[in-house]
Amino acid sequence: MLGRTHFFIGITAALAIFEPSSLPILVAGTGAAAMGGILPDIDAGTSGASRETEKIIGVCTAAVSIIILTDYFFHIGIYQALMSRSSTSRVIAGIAAFLLLCVIGRRTRHRTFMHSFAAMILFCLCVNVIFPQITVYFAAGYLSHLLTDLLNRQWELLLWPSKRGFSLKMFRSDGVVNWLMFAVFLCTSVYLILRFSPLWPLAAAIVP
Repeated sequence: MLGRTHFFIGITAALAIFEPSSLPILVAGTGAAAMGGILPDIDAGTSGASRETEKIIGVCTAAVSIIILTDYFFHIGIYQALMSRSSTSRVIAGIAAFLLLCVIGRRTRHRTFMHSFAAMILFCLCVNVIFPQITVYFAAGYLSHLLTDLLNRQWELLLWPSKRGFSLKMFRSDGVVNWLMFAVFLCTSVYLILRFSPLWPLAAAIVP
């Protein structure tokens, strides 16, 4: 599947499963799920798809920036939630380890290390050091990418470093099914974000 499809599948999976109960976790968790949903394809640069890799890096940077700016201007409470179970040194260490894994992942062959459970666990450990409360959201997004890619025709090494590949060989990654899934999960993501936002009770009261 293409990056935009993974983006919204990741958000949908995380929000549907974990149902965030506070605005800080909703905003941060949505960003983490979106990042987890597209991060595995950072290795696309080694398969002649460097533009896609640059887009992924851009989206991840934008997601983090939006979360920071939203918290700064609207005082949502993300920083307080972050520091309640972490510290500046932990955050710096976690970010450094996360970025190191990204550098390693970008240099690996497509659908190998980055598309494995081993990579998912390592990245989740980094997120857990940075912001423990959103680790499950990131994990859901990342796992959704791995499982969705099983539908494609190209192998992925889920059990890396084992060389055994897995694929259901059902669809092309850029075919009609991809675009249908993109539309469905885009709409579902928007619904779930609104569903768990403070605006939902107001909308429920207005609309019978």
